[in-house]
Amino acid sequence: PVTVYEDDVAVISLSEYALSVTEGEAAESYNVVLLTPPTNEVVVAISKSGAGSSRVSASPSSLTFTTGNWNSAQTVSVVVTTDDDIVQSLESATLTHLATSTDSSYNGSSAFRSGDSVSLLVRDDDIVGIGASAGEMIIVEGTTGSLTVKLLSQPSAAVNVTVTVNDAAVLSLDVASFELTSENWSTGKVVNVQATDDSIYTGETVTSLSLAAASDGDSFYNGVLGDSISVRIVDDDSAAVIVSTSKIVAVENGASSPTYTLVLGSQPTAPVTVTVVSGDTNVVSSPPAVIFSTSNWDSAATVTVDITDDAVDAGAVSKSVGLTHTVSSDDTTYA
Repeated sequence: PVTVYEDDVAVISLSEYALSVTEGEAAESYNVVLLTPPTNEVVVAISKSGAGSSRVSASPSSLTFTTGNWNSAQTVSVVVTTDDDIVQSLESATLTHLATSTDSSYNGSSAFRSGDSVSLLVRDDDIVGIGASAGEMIIVEGTTGSLTVKLLSQPSAAVNVTVTVNDAAVLSLDVASFELTSENWSTGKVVNVQATDDSIYTGETVTSLSLAAASDGDSFYNGVLGDSISVRIVDDDSAAVIVSTSKIVAVENGASSPTYTLVLGSQPTAPVTVTVVSGDTNVVSSPPAVIFSTSNWDSAATVTVDITDDAVDAGAVSKSVGLTHTVSSDDTTYA
């Protein structure tokens, strides 16, 4: 609809009656203009009120219209002046306009036919949360990785942060609970995460860390949960039979009986039998098989190799014979 005013009726128009302004963002604006000429100068003063009024600024706070510029719109910029790191609730404020003039038609608030105020919503740009220097950690078994845990905004009171290991059998922390305040919230706390070292091969293990915050004095940070941090643990053990050498020299009829050793690369969960298989029936090993248990797996077992006398004089002849090893166990990593 179109509103028509008589040219002798005082009217002050505002282009906006509601605005939303956000901390850290550019100013919002609206225009003020007279719709009919005044007989004398008109000054429009702008005042603030409401819970969020201390956080906003309206500039200029006073507008002057004359008989020469009365129909030229003047702009008022509204901005949030406090850009801090503290989380605040959504607040409201009001900008109220009051006209003063010796022209009685433009003196007071009656000239604002559609309203003399602009309603403001004052929004905060800070967020509540617990941050970590990494979303994923990769740690070799038996070593330590570090993680910095901090808050995403400044708390109004001390916040107790808890770091929980979701599998305590494979990970441990040097500190599981600590306090962050308005002084150290952004630098945070370094947490050292150690992967438990064992002798059993399990391959890569994936677990996680959980972050939580509690505060008696800052309701925003009371009961806050952080994102889960994935931790990949690289096993430093190997499910392997380690042979001490790849070549030996043996002489027929026991003139030379070389040896080599066998040992496991990691502790098995069940006995492991390693059988020596010869590529020649005259080449034999002693013992023909070695059994490793969960207690002697890391003790090297000696294997002696002999060539039996076949009673055939072949002269000084040498040949290569392969010795292979088969492995059997109820431990699936060694089967």
